[in-house]
Amino acid sequence: MIYAEKVEALGKQWIKVYFKPIAELVYSMNKVPGARLNPQTKFWNVPYENRKYFEDIMGNHLIIWKGEESVGGGIDESSIPSTPLVNYKFKTKPFDYQIKGSNLIFERNFLILADEMGLGKTKIVIDGIGMKKQEGLVNRGIVICKASLIYNWKNEIEKHSDMKAIVVAGTPKQRAEIFSDLYYTKDWTFLVMGYDIFRLSILNLDNFDTYVGFDFLVVDESHVIKNPNSQIGSLIHRIPFHCKYLLTGTPLPNVPLEAYNYLKLGGKIDMNWWQFRRRYAIFGGYSGKEIVGYKNMKELRTLINNNMLRRRKEDKLKDLPSITFTTIPLVMSPGQAKLYNAVKKGIIEDLQDTSLERVPNALAKLMRLQQITDAPALLDSKEKSIKLEALDDLLESLIEDEGQKVVVFSRFKTMVEIMRTRYKKYNPAVVHGEVSTHGKPLHVAEKIIAKEHPNISEAEKKRILYDLTTSDRQKEVDRFQNDPECKLFLGCAPACREGLTLTASSDVIFVDVEWSPAYVQQAYSRVHRISQTKPVNVYYLVCKDTIDEKVMQVLERKEQMAQTLIDGGVKEIKTNRAKEFILSMIE
Repeated sequence: MIYAEKVEALGKQWIKVYFKPIAELVYSMNKVPGARLNPQTKFWNVPYENRKYFEDIMGNHLIIWKGEESVGGGIDESSIPSTPLVNYKFKTKPFDYQIKGSNLIFERNFLILADEMGLGKTKIVIDGIGMKKQEGLVNRGIVICKASLIYNWKNEIEKHSDMKAIVVAGTPKQRAEIFSDLYYTKDWTFLVMGYDIFRLSILNLDNFDTYVGFDFLVVDESHVIKNPNSQIGSLIHRIPFHCKYLLTGTPLPNVPLEAYNYLKLGGKIDMNWWQFRRRYAIFGGYSGKEIVGYKNMKELRTLINNNMLRRRKEDKLKDLPSITFTTIPLVMSPGQAKLYNAVKKGIIEDLQDTSLERVPNALAKLMRLQQITDAPALLDSKEKSIKLEALDDLLESLIEDEGQKVVVFSRFKTMVEIMRTRYKKYNPAVVHGEVSTHGKPLHVAEKIIAKEHPNISEAEKKRILYDLTTSDRQKEVDRFQNDPECKLFLGCAPACREGLTLTASSDVIFVDVEWSPAYVQQAYSRVHRISQTKPVNVYYLVCKDTIDEKVMQVLERKEQMAQTLIDGGVKEIKTNRAKEFILSMIE
């Protein structure tokens, strides 16, 4: 990959460029007018006025601009009609850009909908499929999403259309009953299920497609299928859906090969995985089997952009309130700092092992450093937490003095539980990975009501249906949104990235952050989205001279490797690179 950044030096603008010294890249770079290599820094410098030449010559490789989106563009929106292509009655009023998106769904049988989070991709797809169904182009299909979002999808379908959605969830026996009923009921359009249920139910889905038929597939948070060698990445090709739509809140990432399964599913390439790798990757390193760079990127970028619609929130929601980011620097107490330095010393000792076998242990300790800056209690220490003390003051100011509701995120469930106890006076709503994401299927709930409450009023029946079919996760969200006594939302960030609307608040506090800019944006976009009426403030609690500052630098550089290392472990990144990275985070 080629990393590029616009800089100023000696009263002139330059492009600072870095890449590994691969012969193919060096050969191309020497063709760029004005390009010069600094032998000390190993950076290339190019006069900024030659940016077009630089991008034309080097653009066939992968260029990642600091502070700029690596995969931009997409379908030219000016080519899409801004009025509905058919006489369709929208149940909820769409924005103009949403009409364009629905028109594209109506026109095309494959689309990567990569609008920024908060622009209402779900509604766009629902309206587009509603238009297709009205015109007889589709009848029924499947929505696959994360398990935590299945009831969110059902609610959105009922909110934005008159089409019926059936959720496939529950025990194997309950799922078998649902599939049995599908053959005899024809009034539904959407079958909504999680990825695991899709995998477990593939034979049932195969049979239904053979005897009745599915017309469309919607894949939400489609990065889940990016690995063609995973079970879900392979099974997604099993049923020959006529129409396929992929939804993602972030464009395709800085690893171009992850585009393969998207383009293969859409029928846009006729290559197997290995042919695709040979076409777009440069191999080198040990035994010539490591991917050291990328080639034919103009071709791949064109393939992606021709099939992707990408709009930014700042461009489409002109009236969306502003968002302000504030870093609150903190200094750890001597006891907290002593504990931090002890763990840091252990990391350095681990990395001195020349066999590299202790690198995974050092990686685990990196996470421990983050926990120490949050609250030493996470490591069973009685030392005070400077972050919790700062959070006390911040919540008192925002909630008690200003009367605001506040959202607080941490990546650690244990930290969320500490805060739940500490701030119980604010009657907090709490969501983490152990909060149930499933309610009972509608047909099960109706049987329970008929058996246990045969003579209740419609209003009471509606209330009990809500209690039975709504997940605990959604109940916590609803409580925060609607209960004036619930002043605080405490969320474990990995469990709160998608499917939540928390616009009752305009203040978001990160006690710590995940190491991916996309993940952080997904979290605060729960507040900064459609229906938000107030300016949004995002606060980061950062302990000085600690890993907190390093992680913030990772976010500023929009660097993805850090989270890849944390999510996948050393196996996802070459061990030597992992060692270098860990050292850079503690120096």
